Amino acid sequence: MDIDLVEYRPELRPDFERLNRIWLEQHSLLEPVDLEYLREPERLILAHGGQVFFAMKGEAVVGTCAAIPISATTWELAKLAVDPSTRGLGIGRRLCEAVLAYARAAGATEIVLTSHTALVEAIRLYETLGFRHAPLPADVRYETANVYMQLILSTRLPLKMAGPEGRLRIASDLSDAERELAIAGIRKRHPEYTPREVIEALVWQIHKIRLPKPESE
Repeated sequence: MDIDLVEYRPELRPDFERLNRIWLEQHSLLEPVDLEYLREPERLILAHGGQVFFAMKGEAVVGTCAAIPISATTWELAKLAVDPSTRGLGIGRRLCEAVLAYARAAGATEIVLTSHTALVEAIRLYETLGFRHAPLPADVRYETANVYMQLILSTRLPLKMAGPEGRLRIASDLSDAERELAIAGIRKRHPEYTPREVIEALVWQIHKIRLPKPESE
């Protein structure tokens, strides 16, 4: 099964709400503040420099997740949702990794999230990504939230060259030489890019990597 990740487009907004309402309503967690973000992502997320990612199976939207800036160095991973029919394929992890890469490129050194103890599988995923449990802040926006997690980002960009077309795959062992080679390739193709645009192009290549087909297919 091939899954592509894309950034926000206005026509995908209904899917942002649809997919999140599935798990929010299933666990009786839907709040007015959820609906505000789900119905107005342009105003509440994108207008502040954030992004919403979507996982596409052909023309169908099967997953979504948002990167929301809280401050210059702290970002929130929020509204992770995967269609029940495609769970267990690594889509949630791909979406989370896209959010982490986007926030890192924007200067984030810390990623936070809120959740609920009923969301066992999601919390387990966050833990495997390196998030650690922390005390719930007094000013958390969700009344039903009872889990708060933090991830401190290293200053090293976790990317590795892969594939005959020079696509990038998230990894933890990129050498400085490999990173510089990837950046040099982008600068050669786009000499007009600013330093920030070079990093954004680097991160966008991550988003375009496709999930491999499960061995069972």
